Amino acid sequence: MYNTFLRNSRLVENNYLDGKTINAILQEHLDKKADHGQRLWLLCNSEIWYRMYIDGMKKEQLQELLLGMA
Repeated sequence: MYNTFLRNSRLVENNYLDGKTINAILQEHLDKKADHGQRLWLLCNSEIWYRMYIDGMKKEQLQELLLGMA
């Protein structure tokens, strides 16, 4: 889920967040160098909120994104 929403972040695209920092946090977490689970969960939820309420993405579109990662 983190890769789906954070590697292609709309918040990064629109300069609200720094993509290099998010990628570094995500990679550290995936490499088990640090536990960034809470930060990543917050970032992911912020990304989903942004896509729904700012971009107008429908719940079904988000579900398709998640199903596409399986």
